[in-house]
Amino acid sequence: HAEAERERGANALDAALAGASVRLRPILMTTLATIGGMLPLALGIEAGSSTQAPLGTVVVGGLITSTMLSLLFVPTLYLWLVRNVESRFTAKPPRLFPTTPPPTPPLPTKREPAGVYK
Repeated sequence: HAEAERERGANALDAALAGASVRLRPILMTTLATIGGMLPLALGIEAGSSTQAPLGTVVVGGLITSTMLSLLFVPTLYLWLVRNVESRFTAKPPRLFPTTPPPTPPLPTKREPAGVYK
C-alpha cells in the first residue's frame, strides 16, 4: 500500500501512514478474533483445560506481540529503509556531458638517442 502511494507522489511518511491506516482494521479484527477464541483456553475455564492453559497464554501473548510489531515496528523500519537505504539502489541518470573534461595526457618529451653527446 505504501509503495502505491509513493508512486502517486506522496512522500515516505504520508505513504507509511496511509498504508498503516488501511491495514489497521483487518489486522486488529483477525487478532481480536483469535485472542477471543484462545481466551477460554488461556484462562483455563473449561474442564481439563488447566494443562492447556500455558499454551493458550503463549498464543495470546505471541499474538499481541506480533500485532504490535506489525503496527509499529514495520512502518518504522519502512521509513528508515526509505531514508537510509533506498538512495543506494535507485538508478542515477547517465551524464551525457561531463562537467569537467578529462585531463589530457602529457606530451612525450623529445629524447636524445643513447650514446650521442653534444
